[in-house]
Amino acid sequence: MSKRPNAAERAYMSRVADLGCVVCQQPAQVHHLTGAGMGLRAAHHEIIPLCMNHHTGNEGIHTIGKRTWQERYGYEREYLELVRETLA
Repeated sequence: MSKRPNAAERAYMSRVADLGCVVCQQPAQVHHLTGAGMGLRAAHHEIIPLCMNHHTGNEGIHTIGKRTWQERYGYEREYLELVRETLA
């Protein structure tokens, strides 16, 4: 994965963010799926929209950890499929 998204990737990321948080439907930022290994992010097309709270806030996947977040809110891969279906 390139570190900086190209124009097409930026457009896709914007469309994903415009969907709103997959948990609470609040305004969202994009979250690159975790688990790419060795601390690497997933590709720019493997993203889901999360609000600040569910991304990096008190209930955020980066704050409470992937396992706890998934126990509370569900699996990233399932949300990814939902996002892809919605945008198709």
